[in-house]
Amino acid sequence: MSRVLLLDTNLSAYPIHQFLVGQGHDVFVLGGNPDDYLAKISKNYIQYDYSDRIHMPAILNHYKVDYLVPGCNDLSYIVCAELNEVTVFNGIDSVATTHVLNNKKQFRQFAIENKIPVPVLLTESEALDQLPVIVKPVDSYSGRGVTVIRKRDDCALQEAITLSKSQSRSGQYLIEKYVQGQLLSHSAFLKDQKIMLDFFVEEQCIASPFAVDTSRVVTGLSCEMSENIRRVVEQMAANLGLADGLFHSQFIMQDDDYRIIEVTRRCPGDLYSLLIEYSTGIKYADMYTNPFLGNPQVVVGTPSTKLIVRHTITTPEETYFSSIKFIRPVKQVGYFSLARSGDQIGLAPLGRIGIFFTESDSQEEQALIYDELTRRVLYVIE
Repeated sequence: MSRVLLLDTNLSAYPIHQFLVGQGHDVFVLGGNPDDYLAKISKNYIQYDYSDRIHMPAILNHYKVDYLVPGCNDLSYIVCAELNEVTVFNGIDSVATTHVLNNKKQFRQFAIENKIPVPVLLTESEALDQLPVIVKPVDSYSGRGVTVIRKRDDCALQEAITLSKSQSRSGQYLIEKYVQGQLLSHSAFLKDQKIMLDFFVEEQCIASPFAVDTSRVVTGLSCEMSENIRRVVEQMAANLGLADGLFHSQFIMQDDDYRIIEVTRRCPGDLYSLLIEYSTGIKYADMYTNPFLGNPQVVVGTPSTKLIVRHTITTPEETYFSSIKFIRPVKQVGYFSLARSGDQIGLAPLGRIGIFFTESDSQEEQALIYDELTRRVLYVIE
């Protein structure tokens, strides 16, 4: 029986864990929080904060790990890439490539050099002459430390820089032209640096302006737009020599134009994998995991089409959670609780109550649910 170490204990990595267990592997999960979902359910939980890399090689040796699988956050993949420099594992890019993709400033510079459409990168001295601008950490997530500056105010700019640096593991930030439009994500599975299968997802940030909480798979992008994005992804894959596996990006669409704002090779969070699986029949988590096991990149699942909406229940203000009451009936195909009655919930994006998936019988019904969620009128938090 092969031993697999999954570097994540969050609920989002649950589908990955289930696939590994179902394949007959002896699965270990590692993370610092014993209250995380996988830490509770796994028989092989290793309590260790992997941001402290110093003991990770010894842990791999002690548990005789055969396969290393990154979880659903950037740090997990970065640590796996560093470990891969010491002991070679399957499907993991080099440290240098990983930093190009995960460090926002490095990615912007790579994109500019390779004529890839990204927001305009600005210096501090240029920022107030290019309003509106956005200030963000180079390595944070879920909108932490992000500020939009719309007025010429040097004090506000300095405060935004200070905030971004405080939320960055490296203490670094970037400033770029603020791009407005529709946020979408693109998940592509690569084989020999070519896309073999991909998905486009429309995303909304409702409770917090820079953290996705509502999404659905979309098929209505123009052929020109979708093919342009695919071409750029394959260009990046070739230029960086990417291993087979997932390449996930977010972009902002403005009419017939777009700008890529984030790229990563790890599995997206908030059970994004189940959004794809419920919507398309494709087992996203299985396909994500296979390259790390040395398995060939093949399509897994039976293609189908269902009208699914994924929604993360959050609150724009701190509160004590009691219950969720829906204003009208909806067909739920999955609910994953992140809080219990009586828990104090922080404001979004830090505080989350649960993740649910709804299915609709028609596009009109799905559009109505999507609209009600974006207006926060489908349910109330009590």
